[in-house]
Amino acid sequence: MFVRDRMTSKPVTITPDTSLRDALEVVRSNPFRHLPVVDSAGKLVGIVTEKDLVYAAPTSTTSMSIFEVNYILSRMRVDKVMKTEVVTVGPDLPIEEAARVMIDHRIGCLPVIDGDRLIGIISDTDIFRVFVEGLGGGHPSLRITVRVPEELGSLAWVTSCVADLGANIHSLGMFWGDKPEDRIIAFRVNGVDRDTAVQQLKANGMDVVQVWGPEPAACDRHAGRAPFGPFPIRGLRPRCSEYRRSVRTARTAQPRRAIQSASSAALSASRRREIAVWPPGATAVHYVA
Repeated sequence: MFVRDRMTSKPVTITPDTSLRDALEVVRSNPFRHLPVVDSAGKLVGIVTEKDLVYAAPTSTTSMSIFEVNYILSRMRVDKVMKTEVVTVGPDLPIEEAARVMIDHRIGCLPVIDGDRLIGIISDTDIFRVFVEGLGGGHPSLRITVRVPEELGSLAWVTSCVADLGANIHSLGMFWGDKPEDRIIAFRVNGVDRDTAVQQLKANGMDVVQVWGPEPAACDRHAGRAPFGPFPIRGLRPRCSEYRRSVRTARTAQPRRAIQSASSAALSASRRREIAVWPPGATAVHYVA
């Protein structure tokens, strides 16, 4: 998978002479926090974030009136606050290398350049989506973590053991262990129950580190239903209709402060365990380059 597969094509851009007021309006009315700045020829000349714009604006404790604040924001231009040294990548860079660039430079997005032309932008949220998809987040399956030696054939050994169980691997990730000679493999499987999977893997000599997934009671409650996932990345949550109905009822009948207590009361102990099995997990990290 490459950057071109997950980037946002034709991103919203602004020009250096855009006012801070207009730039703030753009980021607050759209689901993103980064604005590439291009000149009249469409060449990338800088980038500005919502945080840059907010820091440049007068604070709420200022003695100025709202009219004076609006006047200042309309007169200030983006070129006074934008970052001109922009880290960029090409569309054919592997997605994991783009993530490494973000980590190394402590930034939250990367404009994608093809020659001198801006063709897209990829953010940390896009990377999180790939991470969740690659490890099967939101999918109601059994997640097993095993420790294997760092040697030829270790991955084939794991997959063959799972195949012998008659199970299907939904997702798989391999990571370094605590020791250089160890690797950690985390995978999600369908078609086998927890106890059978653990017993058979251990019988084959595998070091099972952790097992996470639905308990038998949770599987029985949802037998015959549509699967919970995959969830949309923004606002991950289980499809708990009883919970949502209780929240709507609380909002119409009680003050805002009572919503949380009404929602908690509506969740029985078994329902809370169900949500713990498939928990929400989406966050987005803001950055200052």
